[in-house]
Order: sequence, then structure tokens, then C-alpha cells
Amino acid sequence: MRLRNLLRRAEEILLAFFKQVPRLAGQPELREAFEAAVRRIPQLMECYLMTGEHDYLLRLVVADLDDFERIHSQHLTRLPSVVRVQSSFAMRTVTRSPVLPVRPGTR
Repeated sequence: MRLRNLLRRAEEILLAFFKQVPRLAGQPELREAFEAAVRRIPQLMECYLMTGEHDYLLRLVVADLDDFERIHSQHLTRLPSVVRVQSSFAMRTVTRSPVLPVRPGTR
């Protein structure tokens, strides 16, 4: 089987989940502990500090729903200062571009 086909098959079985973490207390040591803990989750692809209702948005890639349930119970619900998490998952990618919409020489 060609590499491209293997990669396409791998993409088909991976699910991207987005976790929204509600407000953490405003203490810097709590944020530092949370951020150190999420860096240790192997399935975590991205973590963003957010404005608005939630402090953090996490993007996880998992093999299937059983894998997600395991990560949720073993990692996400045990993160420091987290009382509740909200999950959503991507049904499909509509668009993704590696090109930044910035012209050279502009700021």
C-alpha cells in the first residue's frame, strides 16, 4: 500500500476533539500547573489560551471514541483546577490552509 493511502486511512480513523475548559481562578500558579499538565497529554495537538467564557481550548486527536473516553477519564478530568470540561468533535474538515494570508513586507 502506498504511503499516501496509509496516511489517508490514518486520517479517517482519527477524531479531532475540542475541549473547552471553564474559567480557572485568576491565580498564576493555577494556570501554570494546568499548562504543565496539558503538555504531558500525548494526544494533545494544540492548546490555546482563550478570551470569553472558557480559559482554554484544547485540540486532541484520538483513534476512536473508546480512546477519547480513556483520555477524558485518565487525563482531562484530572487536570489541576478543572471542575468541568465541555467537548465537541469535528465531523469533517471543511477547509485547511498552510498558507498565511499575509503579503510579504506587510505588518
